[in-house]
Amino acid sequence: MLSRRQFTTMMLLGLPMTLERLRAAPNALDTRKRVSRDEDDCASSVHFLIFGDWGTGNQIQKDVARAMERFADVRKHTSPLRFVINTGDSFYETGVNDVHDAQWQTKFETMYSRRSLNVPFLGVLGNHDWIQDPTAQIAYARTHKGTRWQMDNFWYKRQIADNGRFEYSNSAKKTPLADFFFIDTNLPTEWRRVRGLNERQNAWLERELKASRATWKFVVGHHPLYSDGPHGRDEDVLQLRANLSPLFKEHKVDAYFCGHDHNLEVIAVPNHPTLFLVSGNGGRPYQRKFNDWSPFFSSEPGFASIQLSRSELRGQFINSQGRVLSNWKRKPLRTSTR
Repeated sequence: MLSRRQFTTMMLLGLPMTLERLRAAPNALDTRKRVSRDEDDCASSVHFLIFGDWGTGNQIQKDVARAMERFADVRKHTSPLRFVINTGDSFYETGVNDVHDAQWQTKFETMYSRRSLNVPFLGVLGNHDWIQDPTAQIAYARTHKGTRWQMDNFWYKRQIADNGRFEYSNSAKKTPLADFFFIDTNLPTEWRRVRGLNERQNAWLERELKASRATWKFVVGHHPLYSDGPHGRDEDVLQLRANLSPLFKEHKVDAYFCGHDHNLEVIAVPNHPTLFLVSGNGGRPYQRKFNDWSPFFSSEPGFASIQLSRSELRGQFINSQGRVLSNWKRKPLRTSTR
């Protein structure tokens, strides 16, 4: 149960901000190993990284952090990094105690301090992040001016323009490049049902997905809906799948980014338009347990790189030595005009 302090902080913080709209048609995942590098397309695209399950403070986390830094540094002139998506479990084993917890420095601020990683880190809460005070992770950016850490609330939206900048305008004159919907996949769990937060999140997500006009729309959460890792058949994962998979299909979500299973997976579910991407190996590897879904699975520590333009998503998994493990690409489910 949440403590009195957590309840109080939650009420002081208030709850989610909203923004935009979209529709679409299914599109198969292209799993070809080689990805073309058209310079004009790269110049007009937005580059971001995805990683999760990282806050161990161990050598694996350090190796992945350095690999992310080197990867971003090599590409800084052709496709500069715009932001990083954090899929949760940021502080093992029990999250942070408050906004002054020493782990903020040792596991985040100094761990990813290189100049090439001086971009916003947009995150969601993982199950380990809930053990102490999850609201501290929401409050941290508000109490620490200049931090790269970003977590607006339990659920929130960020809208990205073609130049990679965040937008907060509902202008009908522009079609956003992408809408990112960050959700807390811990909320459905019975003991965390606080004042109807899960119901409020679900209503918000459905409303915003329906309203989105962006060329791309992505949902970010901690738990997978589909995975061949150890958590792939957990009860809470199956529950999330039952609740969210039909919603993603109905509103043509282009991709769902998550972690929780500490591995790297690219999953195309038959007859489902959404790409399911597991990037949860930033600090502690898991081995494959099932063979239900993923044509690509790696237990190597690493992260995902995404190059996003109006016409195409190009993805890669990179390991902690900087080696490319897998490439993929796909077209948006909705072809939009600006």
